[in-house]
Amino acid sequence: MKRIAIIGAHTNARVIYYMIKKYNLFEVTCFAVDKEYLHGEKEYLGLPLIAIDELPKYISKETDYVFIGVLWNNLNSDRRHLYEKMKCLGYKFVNVISPTAVIQEEVKLGENILICDNAVIECNTSIGDDTYIHGGAFVSESCNIGRHCFLGIKSLTAGAVTLGDQCFVGVGATLFDEVKIGEKCVIGARTIIKRNLPSYSMVKTKTSELQVIEQLDADSITGKIVAGKNIR
Repeated sequence: MKRIAIIGAHTNARVIYYMIKKYNLFEVTCFAVDKEYLHGEKEYLGLPLIAIDELPKYISKETDYVFIGVLWNNLNSDRRHLYEKMKCLGYKFVNVISPTAVIQEEVKLGENILICDNAVIECNTSIGDDTYIHGGAFVSESCNIGRHCFLGIKSLTAGAVTLGDQCFVGVGATLFDEVKIGEKCVIGARTIIKRNLPSYSMVKTKTSELQVIEQLDADSITGKIVAGKNIR
């Protein structure tokens, strides 16, 4: 069985750990965060909680793996930063995929991908590195999902959709067929998207008949979606 360390020690790391444990996917050796996120704690969920600098004491870069298990804080920027940092340090990544997920033929998966319970990925679809697809999400055929994205619970991505890097798709949102979404876009919960969106767009549904579309720049939109400060 592969040995892994989970990078992160908050709600998302907990969800990932319990899914791994339930289905006996990997042997988790420890949780690791940057030093400033330790807050004096030495354990998380009964396992060692360490600084990333200490990882060589717990796993081998040659034979073991890591998984970046942090939230979508700052529009997935925190997770992207950690993914790129661990990549530069020479660590290898695993994908964490629930055995209840359905992944059809000719699906291309990157690395550090999370696919949760009852998600469906149809044929001829590409999922980029460090993308999370949460429970019950449906990604239809011939989609191209970018890197460092987050697809919320029961979101629906219809056929041949293109989703740019570092996008956030909220709970129950729907993207219609062949829609093209630029990078760093925020699609709010239960929002229905029927047309193309340029990069740095933020769309929210205010009522059943009213959508608000806001056009921002790359830095501003990142600060619009923050799960919580000082947590990973």
